[in-house]
Amino acid sequence: MQAITYLLLVSLLLLNNSVFADSSVDLGIMASNIIGPLEMASSFVAVACLLVSVSCLFAAVVKYFAHRRNPLAVPMGKVVWLIIVAIMLLLIPVSFVLSGHGEDLMALLR
Repeated sequence: MQAITYLLLVSLLLLNNSVFADSSVDLGIMASNIIGPLEMASSFVAVACLLVSVSCLFAAVVKYFAHRRNPLAVPMGKVVWLIIVAIMLLLIPVSFVLSGHGEDLMALLR
């Protein structure tokens, strides 16, 4: 068992270039490499919020017509709740665009 441990320590000492990190990559380069996937993820979240808010508004209209036919089957609170959720979800991409970070979102919507 000690021979395996000794062999492992010697092999780690001989692998000096592959053990240590590359010195040419600093924190700024790493941060710039992360920005691309984060922009893609934020665009995905914004478009998903738009789609879900439109579907919530559509469901609210359908539930309202069902409420008009039979008020006991579908309460009005469900319609109001769906409208509130749709407005909240719609405010997420709108605030993203108004903050100045939504250029790629506006390009996706065109």
